[in-house]
Amino acid sequence: AWISLGLQSGSDRTCKEIYKRKSLKSDFLGAAQIIKDFNLAPFYDVILDNPFENEQDNLETIDTFIKTPKPFFAQFLSLVFYQGTDIYKMAQDKYPQRINDYLNKNYLILQNKTVNKLIRLAAFVEKGLMTKLFSLYKNNPNGITFKSYFVIVNLLAVVYYEPVAYFRVIKIS
Repeated sequence: AWISLGLQSGSDRTCKEIYKRKSLKSDFLGAAQIIKDFNLAPFYDVILDNPFENEQDNLETIDTFIKTPKPFFAQFLSLVFYQGTDIYKMAQDKYPQRINDYLNKNYLILQNKTVNKLIRLAAFVEKGLMTKLFSLYKNNPNGITFKSYFVIVNLLAVVYYEPVAYFRVIKIS
């Protein structure tokens, strides 16, 4: 059995002001703990590439995934503005060049940004290592120490953390 839950964003500001959601980061983390306690296989959705989000919003999403009980399967989706939605209307004013994205954009292809990669890593990498990487990023995202750790953690994620996380969550299901 699987259970699906939408995080959308780890930022309370984004959830309230942009997505008009009443659920907060604490609600998501509480639900995730209940899912863990009942030994269900979780499937969490998160929306990335939101031009209305700032750096702090993205950092909060990383922090949320670091705190989310593992293992879980995460699906990362690139924001698309669909006609008839409130966010589409907001984008008409601020991002008119993106309002027709829904016609040809693949929402499964994310922008190639470090912060997107960190959010992805936070879904799989163990808490201690991810917390260290996150701290290095916040201190100096362009520093050699962060970049070196980033390469190493990415490699570890590909060969170990992601496959093990998938195996563990599939075993639960």
